[in-house]
Amino acid sequence: ALSRQSKPGAFLLGQFRSRRNALFRPYRAAAQGHHPQRRAVGDGGRVIYTDGDRKNADKARRYFDRAGIASRITVRIGDALEILSEQKDVYDIIFNDVDKTDYPRVVRLALPRLKSGGLFITDNVLWSGKVSKPEPDAQTRAILEFNKLIYDSKDLFTTILPLRDGVAVCVKK
Repeated sequence: ALSRQSKPGAFLLGQFRSRRNALFRPYRAAAQGHHPQRRAVGDGGRVIYTDGDRKNADKARRYFDRAGIASRITVRIGDALEILSEQKDVYDIIFNDVDKTDYPRVVRLALPRLKSGGLFITDNVLWSGKVSKPEPDAQTRAILEFNKLIYDSKDLFTTILPLRDGVAVCVKK
């Protein structure tokens, strides 16, 4: 039997299945060799990777080439929110790691572009514990608002994993 606290994590893990389309914004993951893009979509799937810095995007392309996954990834340079707002497709996975003050905007832009059963994953939602401190700065206030939005959303089943700086994993109902 699962404890009440374990059920959300178990449910989310059960949601992983073959994905076809993903939108990523994490240069760092590619640069560190973790390549979540490799496992994010099934055979024939595609990934749109965004980065605001051309130098980082070029570096990421080299990692994608080296990993043998470059043919499945479209690299877009520019503001991730503008790129997302231009997209007409719906996605199986959207990974969010934009500027923290933009986190609340991401929820509003991402949800209409996420398939039912899709994953909305966001990094840094515990923000080095700053989310529990009094008198938060602008970035922390935005993360707190974001966390409230994802937990209050009737469209999402949400849990926060206390890994590193906190990872929110949401499944769209």
